[in-house]
Amino acid sequence: MASGENRLIRRRLAGAWLSTVISISLVLLLVGVAGLLVANARSVSDYFKENMQVSVLMKQEVGDDELIAKIAALTEDGEVEQQAFDALKEKFLSALNGDLNTSLAVTAVYDVLKAKTNDATKRAALADFDTVLGLNLLEAAEKYRRAQPEEEKDPEIDAMVAARTAAKKEKNWAEADRIRDELKARGIEVIDTPQGAKWKRI
Repeated sequence: MASGENRLIRRRLAGAWLSTVISISLVLLLVGVAGLLVANARSVSDYFKENMQVSVLMKQEVGDDELIAKIAALTEDGEVEQQAFDALKEKFLSALNGDLNTSLAVTAVYDVLKAKTNDATKRAALADFDTVLGLNLLEAAEKYRRAQPEEEKDPEIDAMVAARTAAKKEKNWAEADRIRDELKARGIEVIDTPQGAKWKRI
């Protein structure tokens, strides 16, 4: 009888000891986590602050028709030039290494548009960057493209625009400006794009 009671007491003590150890461990874990948060509070705050800055700034940029128009002007012709793509991606990733650098991340997007490579490479780079930025740049560009009115056709205007393009190639700036001014006087605006000069009525 006494032996049975002793075994029961020992089991209760063992259970109490285990509960005490688990409780102490949880308390120490929570203290440790709290300590890490306090120690890194500034770094965490800076990270989220920078993250918010890049999100807000990039969304402002995406709302800019000029940026989206430039992306919309890119064609899908050609193959991706891997060396140029890798160089653009490396520059973008270097802007994001360590502390997030808002201005460099934005600049990297513009660098893609100015890069001396084909449109297929630029589109591939922007699509790759967007997996991080999450701004749907190509989708916004496609919506912009679909929203544009059908290009008008007028043989006389087309000939004048072609003459202006030829004058620019020959660096005859005076003649190019004369043609542009004449078109403007007739209510025609000439728009220079990577695919050539286009015109619209204003």
